[in-house]
Amino acid sequence: MIDFRFHIEKDTYVVWLAGINRYLQLKEPAFRVFKQLAEGVHKQEIANSCSLYYSLPEDESTRFVNEITAQVHLLFDTESQESGDHSAGVAADQNSDYFSEHTYQIGNHFFRFIYRNEYLKDLFHPLFRHQEIKNHPSISGSFELFSDGNQDAFRVNNSEVRYFPVEEIDNFQGAVYMEILNVLHGMSLTDWMGVIHASAVTDGKSAVIFTAPSGSGKSSIALLMMANGFNILSDDFVPIAIHKPEIYHFPAGISVKKAGIAVFQKYFPKFNTKSQSESNEGEVYLPPAETRLLTNVPAKAIVFVNYDPVVEYDLKRESNLEVMNQLIKQSWIAGTHQAAERFLDWYFNLPVYTLRYSDNRKAVEGIRELFESE
Repeated sequence: MIDFRFHIEKDTYVVWLAGINRYLQLKEPAFRVFKQLAEGVHKQEIANSCSLYYSLPEDESTRFVNEITAQVHLLFDTESQESGDHSAGVAADQNSDYFSEHTYQIGNHFFRFIYRNEYLKDLFHPLFRHQEIKNHPSISGSFELFSDGNQDAFRVNNSEVRYFPVEEIDNFQGAVYMEILNVLHGMSLTDWMGVIHASAVTDGKSAVIFTAPSGSGKSSIALLMMANGFNILSDDFVPIAIHKPEIYHFPAGISVKKAGIAVFQKYFPKFNTKSQSESNEGEVYLPPAETRLLTNVPAKAIVFVNYDPVVEYDLKRESNLEVMNQLIKQSWIAGTHQAAERFLDWYFNLPVYTLRYSDNRKAVEGIRELFESE
């Protein structure tokens, strides 16, 4: 038996698989076969049913059912092999070595970070360096970050430790961000539908989400919008609530790649690279324009961004179905029935676009028109 939920979009069934938190798109007769498999019907019985229902030769029907069965099993097998162990435990003794300690004011809260090595400091300090303050008597959360063999780990408020394989750096960072996010907004992990690897800007009434793989220009277009009167809700880490799917503010540093530094010095005259925090890759982090918490707002649209030097400006409405897999690759959606159902309803009721551009002015005006559209 397979636990699942589905959403019908045109002639396609978008299926969420519980247990492995995966999404797939099926059409008839594949969905009919999958549904019967999920209900525990024997393969041969499904093949006989398909043969009669679709007037197929028995051998062709059997082959088709075997193919669908193998694909479903492969999904579950692959997920079980890829699942990392994030179980809590006791920190190893060698992690008592001190490296550095920093206190950051994020919103109206104060967070203490204890870094046990330089590598872990480089993961987080550049994003919050601009909010660093001297020690504060009222600490909202204390984070101790350390490495233990081939795992990275963190402890919150002297509680149990969470471990992540070193190759799961995004999951490790995301877990720490979620702890901060919950404190900032007085929420818990079950209150979130998910997080998108994206940048989100707001006009105070709604938000446009810019998403793409790293290096495609989502932070750049967000900064251009900020230079033209909009606020950035979050850069790289866009959290969405579950009960009322709105975008929440996560005030952290905004990354600018080396190639974009000269461009943004024109828009932000006070931007001095010598005083900014840089990573080993030469990224520069601008401080968030607003460190006070901005109001959470509904999403207006999702835009897949691609800076393209040979295209001046092209904003194109896309089929939600056709670009869904691209969004899933850039997202973490909570693995619950409620989150899956809410995500499918939320996503398929949002307009989705692709933006290719090299003309900054035209790109800004195009996004401004999106905000102003009904």
